Amino acid sequence: MRIMRMKKRSEIVKLITASALSIAVFTAGFASINTWAFAAATGETENIPQTSTPLNAPAESAILQDFQAPDLAVFVHDHTHENNNPASNPLALSPEDAAQIGAQYIWAMFGESLDGKAVEMMYAHWESNTRAYWMGSVYLSPEQIEEKREINEEWGRMVEEAMAGRDYIPNDSPIWDNVPDFVQPIMTFMVDAVTGEWIDINHFNRSPLVMSDELRDRMRNDRELMMQLRMYSGKESVAQEQIDRFTDLARAAAERHFANTEVVNVELTSVGPSGFEIDENDNVIVTNHQFSFHATDSTGRVATMWFDGATERFLGLHTSFNDIIPGWRYDRLRNIYDEDGNVQGLETYEGETVEGERVVVRGRG
Repeated sequence: MRIMRMKKRSEIVKLITASALSIAVFTAGFASINTWAFAAATGETENIPQTSTPLNAPAESAILQDFQAPDLAVFVHDHTHENNNPASNPLALSPEDAAQIGAQYIWAMFGESLDGKAVEMMYAHWESNTRAYWMGSVYLSPEQIEEKREINEEWGRMVEEAMAGRDYIPNDSPIWDNVPDFVQPIMTFMVDAVTGEWIDINHFNRSPLVMSDELRDRMRNDRELMMQLRMYSGKESVAQEQIDRFTDLARAAAERHFANTEVVNVELTSVGPSGFEIDENDNVIVTNHQFSFHATDSTGRVATMWFDGATERFLGLHTSFNDIIPGWRYDRLRNIYDEDGNVQGLETYEGETVEGERVVVRGRG
């Protein structure tokens, strides 16, 4: 196993980059990555007591009988905030050990080996959560991570120039015509930094995100599109037989994640759009669905899960929202638009923790 270290850019550049990536990934049908994109961008953390317990420690799981430790190249971010530095936590697992636990998690949930792959690890200890985490992003090779770093560095420079003293990028900025083809991970995972408990996991498209003119336009003028997609609900348009099928798949995935506790309830929460087209009248036509579920185990911990409607593929599972301090309030960022729908800036507004909510920008007590 090899370990390499990488530097982080300035906070404002990372936030804009993360926002752009989140929009791009959302249009590809994977909105669940937003949590990590914004958390990685802000890095707002505090040292708070560890309360994690190894209920889902992977070493105890029988589903790992055929698992073989992969040969991984491990990249680790250098951290500018002291509480995002694993050295601040003497109990933290090493990034190599955390990466191997992530490989076990991926094997258990997706049945895929990470042998020969590269993993970029990031330690995070957010002030809103009761535990610290190791987050891993899986790439096909070390060269992909190096390429990603180069693209992100160049994009960060372009963002700084486009902002020119503002806190936003204007809609008419030429930067939107030069959005690069970002290198994306094929999978991500998050584990407890101390116990190795399985927390979150995602599986994305294997193909690179190619920035077409259409996708650039969506990133530039996303307001109406996002509103239409947020308002859409497909529960009434799918057959009960299909819902029952996906409920069985969700229970099976939950039982793999909650390896040492009992799954006591599985509930469909939404049927949302994961594929769409825009017709000649600018109407959004949904072409594929994403099924979302909540599963609860015997300890009361809730997992949110996603499945692709067309392929029935398991896309991901999150439990980290269970670790948010009850009643924690967030400062959120949103765009300010003029009458013509052009972005004029960013504003901050306060929101309160909601069960199952995933998008977190910056927390405060």
